[in-house]
Amino acid sequence: MKKVLKVVGISILVVLVLFMIHAIRNYIILSKINENVAKYVESNNMYMKTESDQVNVNYYRKDDKEVAIMNKDNIKMSNYKIGEKNDQFVETGESKTAKLNLGSMTVQVANIAKFDTKWQRFMLGSVAFIRSKNYKDKACYVIDNLISPYFLVGDKCQYTVEKDTGLLLKETTDGIVYEREYEFNKVEDSVFIEPDINEYIIQEN
Repeated sequence: MKKVLKVVGISILVVLVLFMIHAIRNYIILSKINENVAKYVESNNMYMKTESDQVNVNYYRKDDKEVAIMNKDNIKMSNYKIGEKNDQFVETGESKTAKLNLGSMTVQVANIAKFDTKWQRFMLGSVAFIRSKNYKDKACYVIDNLISPYFLVGDKCQYTVEKDTGLLLKETTDGIVYEREYEFNKVEDSVFIEPDINEYIIQEN
């Protein structure tokens, strides 16, 4: 009986040691991702493209100006936020409509390693599975089973994050794959010129 208890005790100890190594490794990786992506999250000159089988979104930001252009099926929806002003233009095969002075628009570079505290990052990050993989000729981390207070957890949710920048390049949630591309400090003012309002039917908000 003593030998059995000893074997069980050693087995438990080995499991605990392996878990701590796994948890510490995840914490270090997530901390580095959080550190690397910070400057991109705060960028005031950026372009981000998001693509999936269902939708295509191009987003531009420069200082207090933002534009988000979404294409889905035969619908094009464009939101222009210039200072406090936010106008929306919708084009379909049959019509062009516009809504003026909508509420604010907020788009952020995703930080999948964002947590409220270091302890939260350690505890929640400990259950994730992180492995290295090349994606589009970039060294990345592929992260599964990440529990986050800022991201919805769906069925078979997976993130592919570039190691050097911490940028989210690919996300798979509930079977839908979203791929992202980025450019920084290249957005020109011409992107923020709104379409000719005379070509659109203005709708009430």
